[in-house]
Amino acid sequence: MDGEPGRGEVTVCVAVCVAAPGPVDAAAGTGSGRHEPGRTVAGTVTALGPGVPACLRGRPVLTRAEDGVVDRQLVVPADDVVVLPGRPGPEPAAGLADDAGTALRALALTPVRPGQDVLVLPAATGPGALLVRLLTDAGARVVGVVRGARAARSALGLGAVHAVDHGRRGWVAGVHALLPAGPAAVFDGAGGTVGRAAAWLVAAGGRYTSFGTALGPAPDFGPCEPRARRITVATTS
Repeated sequence: MDGEPGRGEVTVCVAVCVAAPGPVDAAAGTGSGRHEPGRTVAGTVTALGPGVPACLRGRPVLTRAEDGVVDRQLVVPADDVVVLPGRPGPEPAAGLADDAGTALRALALTPVRPGQDVLVLPAATGPGALLVRLLTDAGARVVGVVRGARAARSALGLGAVHAVDHGRRGWVAGVHALLPAGPAAVFDGAGGTVGRAAAWLVAAGGRYTSFGTALGPAPDFGPCEPRARRITVATTS
């Protein structure tokens, strides 16, 4: 859909079409999975129709293109966009493209099947936010690890079934209560002590993938731990 936005609509300048391959083939890194071009689009709101809050202008958002057709500019209902945390302005477009590349590399490394439990951190910003949406689209049940109530609301809005605040005491026990068998996959963009704690939650036979180090270095598993715990460790870098 293109043209001027009508009542209740916005124009999104598309930064990247986040078309993830199907969950099995994509995870194997074959690139031969089921593609749905335009299913998820990342961009910046550039124009508002009547009745749309002014605060949406310039915000980085996720939305979906109809029938997989992606134009440079899309006009979509304002209710169909998910606002990502970040300052308004021209910068978000380039950042979204970088984030999408990181998220897709993480997905290519990590098999996720419909119905599997997945842990993503941080789940409300950058590549983590895109991973929450893409994993949800692939049928996974996502638990997001965030910091603060606002980030928790964002993660839930992106599709996470639960959001756990790592700034609260006992957050690891909270995740364990939600996923007593452990997540089949952990996507860690935090690192540091938070990432190390998340890595310990991976279910036997599961996968841990590092895609960033926002809070510190990625965990050092050493030569024996992955084999002993029967987990697969990967990194996008």
